[in-house]
Amino acid sequence: MKNTTNTMDSIVVSGLTKQYRGCLALDGVSFTVRSGSVVGLVGQNGAGKTTLIRVLCGLANQTAGTYEILGTKNSEKASKLAATRKKMACMVETPALYETMTPRQNMLERCLMLGMKMKDAELYIHERLDFVGLPGAYTDKRKAKSYSLGMRQRLGIAMSLIGDPELLILDEPTNGLDPEGIKQIRDLLVRLNEEKGTTIIVSSHILSELSKFAEEYIFLEKGRLLKSVSAEEIEASVGKMLVLKTSDNEKALSVLTAKGYSAKLNGDSLVVKDIKEVAEVLNVIQQNGISLVAMRETENSLEDYFLDLLRGKNND
Repeated sequence: MKNTTNTMDSIVVSGLTKQYRGCLALDGVSFTVRSGSVVGLVGQNGAGKTTLIRVLCGLANQTAGTYEILGTKNSEKASKLAATRKKMACMVETPALYETMTPRQNMLERCLMLGMKMKDAELYIHERLDFVGLPGAYTDKRKAKSYSLGMRQRLGIAMSLIGDPELLILDEPTNGLDPEGIKQIRDLLVRLNEEKGTTIIVSSHILSELSKFAEEYIFLEKGRLLKSVSAEEIEASVGKMLVLKTSDNEKALSVLTAKGYSAKLNGDSLVVKDIKEVAEVLNVIQQNGISLVAMRETENSLEDYFLDLLRGKNND
């Protein structure tokens, strides 16, 4: 069961700006992340996701604005901020592994870097490899470079779990994985959040996957915040989508668009989006002498919501 006793915000960002030479990577971004939540960071390539993660993880300095991590402001003493960052873990783009070391050696090196005594590290390493689904890696003599992409991702997450971080930030952790590997990473993150109460921020371009476990979303575009919103708010704001087959799809398209519905032809079907009342759509069709042949009803997807944001919709 998820630990919800800590109600503070894990991250508070205010007016965060990052200017590279000739490029404004972040432009006055502001948002908060609740402790214990799972947050999806969404944006197209070049939206500023990785730059934001690098600033929060201390791998880059902001040009302007402020941020606070686990109660520590970026303006406080470097030693205090460094101590706070020991309570968080990041995996930016690819796992930071020592390619010529075994998984156990990689894990042990991380333990020693965090000041853990050798005698305490071995069982600790074994437990975390087991948690991410790599129990055999403890005795595996192969080097990390010989591992598959999915195994390397899980090993990277296992290394991130050393020190029991309160905050975990992952940049595209499922990038390049097959469907089974993606599911394994998702299940791992859900379990980590539910059992340990870890706050997790996940950057991903696979929105259909992200929508299966994220509770909050931060949408970025060209370095600016489009919207920060909960999954519940998205669910409440989007309508249903109908996939119809009628006796005259062309005529049905014409009458529905004339009534203001968002509709388009897709092969031998008619797709109608953002519907609040299905009966109203069916009445419009039938009142115009069109027969309904088949109908399938679905919810609009996270991709639909994001595309509408890019078009200027859902910005209230």
